[in-house]
Amino acid sequence: MTDPIFLSHIFLSSGRNDDQSRIEQGRAEGWKQASLEIALSLLRQKFGAIDEKTEASIGDLTQEQLRQLTDTLLKLESLDELRVWLETVKR
Repeated sequence: MTDPIFLSHIFLSSGRNDDQSRIEQGRAEGWKQASLEIALSLLRQKFGAIDEKTEASIGDLTQEQLRQLTDTLLKLESLDELRVWLETVKR
């Protein structure tokens, strides 16, 4: 028969790993959301209102693509250039 204390230790240890995994996932999602909000804010300041389709395309970017967008932001001259950039990045 398996020792119940041993089984409870295994159960609690796996729970900690699950908790840590959820914490890390939450942090990653939080960073992505914050990056998205900052990028959208900067784009709105530069270009004014952004149409829903373009905003949704930006929302679909990965964390790395959002970082690239913030690096590229100062070089963009118009929303049309932003849309072209979005199309090339998503390929």
